[in-house]
Amino acid sequence: MKRLDTATRSNSYDAANQNTTQSNEHRRSSRTILLIDDDDLVAQTLSMMLSTSNYDVRIANNGLDALKIFKNEPIGLVISDLLMPSLSGWDVVERIRQLSQNVPVFIITGYLNELLDKQKERVESLGINEILLKPVRMKDLIDKVAPYVGRKEMRAACNTQPSPPISPFL
Repeated sequence: MKRLDTATRSNSYDAANQNTTQSNEHRRSSRTILLIDDDDLVAQTLSMMLSTSNYDVRIANNGLDALKIFKNEPIGLVISDLLMPSLSGWDVVERIRQLSQNVPVFIITGYLNELLDKQKERVESLGINEILLKPVRMKDLIDKVAPYVGRKEMRAACNTQPSPPISPFL
């Protein structure tokens, strides 16, 4: 009878470890993109671009909401603005890196030259995978995202021609 208890406990332990492994793998393989931008117009526009290309998108308008989403949902890619109130994009990325070293992270900014000049080491130390400059064209966004996140079949329109930015405020 004790053997059965030991075997049962061992199987329970193995099942728990398998569930954890599956959960972590699900997080890495998720098609869901966490989009963080305090400007609702920018967030909605980028979300529409990504959704049109069959990505699942979760929007957070601030860093605290983004961290809640990241902790509770499987996220395959994070795209964050840099300049936001309360938690900056840098702060959000630092906290995300404490939770996961594996999830790809993009920064989107209108201040690329300033970013590269002053923050190159920070970009490298945080393992930021891509930097996107606003305004971003839909094709450019999709081309950058595609290697990092699995998705359903992309619509033909996105492959055929570059599209202009939807908003001059991106």
